[in-house]
Amino acid sequence: MSKIHIRGKQTLVSFILFLITFLSIHSAEAVTYTFDAFTGLPNSNAYGLNNQDIMVGRGYEGGKDFAFSYDFRDGTFTNLSPSVASISWAHAINDQGLIVGGGVSDKYRAFYWENDSIIDVTPAESWGANAIDINEKGQAVGYSKDLITHKSQPIMWEKDGSYKYLDQAQHSNITAYSINDYGQIAGVCEDSGVGLFWNNEESEPIEIPTPSNWNYLHPLAINNNGDVVGYGRGYGFWGRAFLYSSSNNQFIDLHDTIWKNTFACDINDQGQIIITASDLDDNEHILLWEDGVYADITPEINGVLSISEINELGHIVGSGDLLNMSKTYAFIGVPVSEPLSILLLGFGLIALAGLRRKA
Repeated sequence: MSKIHIRGKQTLVSFILFLITFLSIHSAEAVTYTFDAFTGLPNSNAYGLNNQDIMVGRGYEGGKDFAFSYDFRDGTFTNLSPSVASISWAHAINDQGLIVGGGVSDKYRAFYWENDSIIDVTPAESWGANAIDINEKGQAVGYSKDLITHKSQPIMWEKDGSYKYLDQAQHSNITAYSINDYGQIAGVCEDSGVGLFWNNEESEPIEIPTPSNWNYLHPLAINNNGDVVGYGRGYGFWGRAFLYSSSNNQFIDLHDTIWKNTFACDINDQGQIIITASDLDDNEHILLWEDGVYADITPEINGVLSISEINELGHIVGSGDLLNMSKTYAFIGVPVSEPLSILLLGFGLIALAGLRRKA
């Protein structure tokens, strides 16, 4: 065991200031979250969250699955179930309160919710459709299945219900999963396992570069910087989180070998990435990746855990048995200010004051 000997008042002062500075710089590694479960339904799943902490998802009650929204700030719950759908879900919500999702009636249908209005935006020529993400302009993306082949075609809707099919180049069976406020889109070709990036709704898709030992790439989210996150699969592994920067065509493997599998679920404009991971014993974890550093923010939970989205405040939503009641509840996670640096600063000031009194 090594010992540190501190000689003299000036040395002690320098050491205290160094310790405070060091821990302040590295306090991001010690980030913690507090979690709050939504218990208004027997079972629920969270899929989307806006910057007002309004969550959307899928609820289960009375033998029926239905879309819903819940405001974590004022406690307002809204059943969004369209009358034409026996099952429905809400995938995403923007800061204007526009919601997109889907449901099942005679076929899979895509919906917009605005205030008290529900708009069915399923193309007439479609075998089925689903709206998965929405930006602040009210543009949504998802898929519409071909009436003959039943393969998915990437589609973008405007909030008035008009739509445009995205260019597929030489690919087929494509789903568009995420759109940012500049109209950049990320998606996947299910037939070839290729991740795709569109610079706008008029452009041809760019294939996201993939490591040679990966045979499948699934983008899940894109932020306003054009950064795409998701997961890949390959020889000997089932899930590896990745980050792709479209601005410089750079691909980063976010996976760490201490984990069995990792899946990057969402990224905000600050570059914070929320990741679900399973360890070597198949226990599930929530990881926050920021500036090259992982923080494990996993709550105590029983059973399956999933994370859907992180907003610009760093708040996250997900689903799991947060209350250990053998039920799945949607929940929100909110970062807690790290007290360590503040406490150390206080101790440092006390120590300095003591030294001055002795002087």
